[in-house]
Amino acid sequence: MLNLNQTITCIQSGQLDPESERDFLVVGSPRSILVYDVENNMDIFYKEVPEGVKVLTIGRLGKMGKPVVIAGGNCTIVGFDFQGNEVFWTITGDVVCSLALLDFDSDNFNELIVGSTDYDIRVFKDDEIMGELTETEAVTSLTPLQKTCFGYGLSNGTIGVYEKLQRLWRIKSKNKAITVFNYDIDGDGLDELIIGWSNGKVDGRNCRTGEVVFKDNFSSAVAGIVAGDYRLNGGRDLICCSVTGEVRGYQTNKVLRAPGRRVNYGHDAVRELFSKKQNLLLELSNYKESSNQAAEVVKAKIPMQTKLQCVVALNEKDLEKPHIDVTLFTNNDTVIRAVLVFCEGIFQGESHVLHPRDWELTRSVTVPITPVSNIPVDLHIKALIGQIDSTNFHLFELSRQLPRFAMLQLLKGKHEKPKSYSTFIVKERIQRIILWVNQNFLLQTEVTLAGLELELFFKALPTNKLVVFCVGSDNKITIFCDNMGLVGEITQSLANFLNVNDLEARAEFPNVEEKMKMLMHNMVELNEVRLQLSTDMASCLDSIRSHVIRIEDARIIEDVEGVLKWTTALATCNSDILKSYKVRNNNHEDLVKSLKQINKCIEQSSKLRVGKPQARLVELCRAAVKNNNVPAILRIFKTGIN
Repeated sequence: MLNLNQTITCIQSGQLDPESERDFLVVGSPRSILVYDVENNMDIFYKEVPEGVKVLTIGRLGKMGKPVVIAGGNCTIVGFDFQGNEVFWTITGDVVCSLALLDFDSDNFNELIVGSTDYDIRVFKDDEIMGELTETEAVTSLTPLQKTCFGYGLSNGTIGVYEKLQRLWRIKSKNKAITVFNYDIDGDGLDELIIGWSNGKVDGRNCRTGEVVFKDNFSSAVAGIVAGDYRLNGGRDLICCSVTGEVRGYQTNKVLRAPGRRVNYGHDAVRELFSKKQNLLLELSNYKESSNQAAEVVKAKIPMQTKLQCVVALNEKDLEKPHIDVTLFTNNDTVIRAVLVFCEGIFQGESHVLHPRDWELTRSVTVPITPVSNIPVDLHIKALIGQIDSTNFHLFELSRQLPRFAMLQLLKGKHEKPKSYSTFIVKERIQRIILWVNQNFLLQTEVTLAGLELELFFKALPTNKLVVFCVGSDNKITIFCDNMGLVGEITQSLANFLNVNDLEARAEFPNVEEKMKMLMHNMVELNEVRLQLSTDMASCLDSIRSHVIRIEDARIIEDVEGVLKWTTALATCNSDILKSYKVRNNNHEDLVKSLKQINKCIEQSSKLRVGKPQARLVELCRAAVKNNNVPAILRIFKTGIN
């Protein structure tokens, strides 16, 4: 039994020693990471991690020749080799929830896939971000699949599979996906996505289509899924465990098949035929009902030229809750009975139903939508349209996409520019930049070029901040805004559209600089307090050991007064050390919060650059934070170099 005297946040095992095939146990806690040799009952190394350890993975990363253990914490990812040397460090947007290693770009070297609580999936090639995906909830699980595919699970019960940056499929359940895993359960030579659910269900899905090929049920929630040679026969078995301790093992179906080909099991054919039968019976019953209600059918008829039209516009009149109005209307006297809108990440349950009362039926309906982040959103709309006195309606469908920066309103005229800005140069025609503007902002009329330069004024409705986008005749682009995170999002979107691989920038954000000064000052003070508390606790522990020995000596010589005296002193020391522990714990929480905000500022500043300059800024800031060099951090934020 191994006792760490700390809260265990995650555990992992794997081959870490390049000269041995033995597995080592890795334990993460809110303050440290421990690598333990189970067979020899000894510590390999112990390292303090101020940002905490939330999730672990072990494997080969990039061109590193040796295996590394990678720990994700509060906005940071750190890697250690077998000797405990820090060989990798980078930052991400929020608390890291999941990690996976995968050869993402088919170059025979693993990239790092990172899921975090800010709904993003990021792909790191060494310390550079080579891809970024935005989901609808925190990414709690990741697992590599064959080739360039990986599976994911979200905190809202959504699971799915991506091939590189292209989503293959996704489903959403009312239950939570506790874990996702990769295992070839049907013996076709390709891994399936194995999911353990909070209701005890375990199912395996084809990674290309999402079709269920295996399922089982536990009496309680699934705790975890692993694979290993449990029966010592050289094979790899799937092992599932529930929260009540029930463990089940599964082996790959022994029917050998060519990779990628399915076996037509009898029950699959029966299920498909039964489904066709049900559809035909339903269609037949609809025909019978229609023939029996001829009069009602006449009422349900609508003009052949009836169309469902859609207008999307910003609504800034609601000052408390600015939103986007999606207005649906018909081109004649028919009415809209109900509207169903499917949309990821905006509505709870990813759908919204609008059903006007009978006396409110009109030819138009407005659906308010409030995007929670700056990402493109696909709207799938279904509307029931018919005559006002009809009980049968026609179903109309249409799709619209909200652009990425739909909540930024284009303003007329000129306004005072904010003091904060980021400026960079791109070697691209200004017409291409205008094309990006028209595609990524919700505009009533398209932007056109009136001269050699472009100057656009926007208002970010959620924060009421002004954004000024300027393009000079010398290809110099300047974005004025007091929100550095928003400027970074605009920069990344533009660079991705123009296929820019490396981008330098110069930035001035006085509010962020003041915030960094305050955070660094707080971090220094908190570290000093932490060291003082550690010294005081060590002194208390020495006193406790001394008091225990004195109590034992007094007991042996039957000195009752001595026993009472030293017992009272021991109780006082014990009370003092408990108080010190609480203070130290609060100090650690404050330190973690400060580090998280510092890393968040570094991450936002890095997004003002692209490619190697972005990775270089993170590396330089890391060194400056370690040395408490505030002037260096501010210089790096401004210029990208020290």
